[in-house]
Amino acid sequence: MMKKILATLLSIVTVVGLLTGCGGSSSEGSEGAASEASGSLSASQETEESVQETNADSSQEESAEGDASGAITFWYMGDSATGIQPLIDEFTDETGIQVDVQSIPWPNLSEKLLTAIASQSGPDVMQTAVSRTAELVEADAVIDMTDYVDSVEGFAKDRFFDASYESLQMGEKYYGVPWIVDVYCVLYRPDIFEAAGYMEFPTTQDEFFQACQTIHEETGITPYYIGAADIYNELFSYAYQSGSDIVTEDRTAVFNQPEYIEAMEYLESFYEAGLADRVIDGVANYVKLANGEIAACFGGTWEISQMETVEELEGKWAAALWPKGAATNDSVYAGSNLVIPSWTTNEEAAVALIEFLTRTENQLEFNKLTGSLPAVKEAWDDPSLAEDPAISVLGEQIEYSRPFPKVAEIEEIGMAALDAYERISVGEEDIQTVCDELNDTAQNILDGE
Repeated sequence: MMKKILATLLSIVTVVGLLTGCGGSSSEGSEGAASEASGSLSASQETEESVQETNADSSQEESAEGDASGAITFWYMGDSATGIQPLIDEFTDETGIQVDVQSIPWPNLSEKLLTAIASQSGPDVMQTAVSRTAELVEADAVIDMTDYVDSVEGFAKDRFFDASYESLQMGEKYYGVPWIVDVYCVLYRPDIFEAAGYMEFPTTQDEFFQACQTIHEETGITPYYIGAADIYNELFSYAYQSGSDIVTEDRTAVFNQPEYIEAMEYLESFYEAGLADRVIDGVANYVKLANGEIAACFGGTWEISQMETVEELEGKWAAALWPKGAATNDSVYAGSNLVIPSWTTNEEAAVALIEFLTRTENQLEFNKLTGSLPAVKEAWDDPSLAEDPAISVLGEQIEYSRPFPKVAEIEEIGMAALDAYERISVGEEDIQTVCDELNDTAQNILDGE
């Protein structure tokens, strides 16, 4: 299993480099499989030997836990620690624990993890994307925090959204504590919908499709922007809404099953009716929405933050829950968790930092500093979030969200799904055939073939 995880990490490193070189997105979800599989396998074998030697040494002596003092290292995702440093300074003032914050750009995380796992050394606390839980657990890279979740008041499961801890659960165990949430909803132009006779945003996919048809007929604009070929957080949200599991708990890919096919056919119906463009011209969806070129699009915290900076748009756009599909109106649940790597020698200080960062008041302070949305439910009662017309919708959408399947290969599978959807969106291939091929590819990835 270690060999497989390390090979997966190596493949992710390669593709991140390719995407970065091509000017691709560096956000979560942009990592994928490498094309140079043979090179990855060779490197993983060497790395596995290093891990085995290190594990053999460490198994001969147990590291003593720290006493919530001393110094620890924190891997914070991003290009700068500016946003987190004020809170870290407060933590040090309160506890006396020194924290070395190391900013890790998201595209560099896989390579850094590979090195840390091989050497069994690195940070004491790490921010990591919710999609990587299975990968880290299967590599024995993070500790089981179930006892802390059950005993530390601040980690109680009822303080957090259901999807938050679900993203950290493997079997009956929890491997971290939720920190930042990110979900997606629909951003739209109420003025365009109202002009077409829709005073309220549609609540079902059928109603939404009909509204787009009316808008197209009366205004001539192409109402809906579908970006599912670029970000699998959007693509998988449609799948969830149709009732697809994408990958089941027993590691079976189900991309060729009726639920996933239905989601693809729903999106195809927009193209066929002229309600969405098959070819994306590279202009961001929120820019098109601001310009009135479209009436609705997928959006999250980033898109909302951009819309809020355009003063002339104040009052001209809004956020809404996803329209319900055949099964749900779920969004993919994304964001970040806080985990403790298995090699830490100061576990108690690491726990203390996580407890501090997940206090309600500190979640709110971090939101003010960075715009990141809190995983603690109580924080959402604060007027700064509850009374924000767009952000409050995201807070409601969290209740209708679902994490990625808990498989270490989800990044690679997501990239394969994007490739398949790009073929579907062109409109020249049979959807079932493309999804059959995607399912074979995904199952081969899961089976290590």
